[in-house]
Amino acid sequence: MTKIVDEGRRVVISRRMALGGAAAIAVGAACAATGPARAQTKQSQADVQYVAKAPAGDKCSGCAMFQPPEGCQGVEGKISPEGWCSLYTPKA
Repeated sequence: MTKIVDEGRRVVISRRMALGGAAAIAVGAACAATGPARAQTKQSQADVQYVAKAPAGDKCSGCAMFQPPEGCQGVEGKISPEGWCSLYTPKA
């Protein structure tokens, strides 16, 4: 046991209490260092070969990333429901 003197008063701290406190501080510091999860950045339409009119049957309106009426989780700007890009992922 470790004995600590605090303003003329003796406080007894066991090794288990000290190690438990140190572990709690370490976990708290690790959580603070990582911070909240960051949102993924959207890619440009050029980077994902976006076209406003899908050449085949796979359209943005059938993609899991499409956000009606004209949005996408992965691509910047207005997205046509009739469009297509390389991020196309069919809805489940």
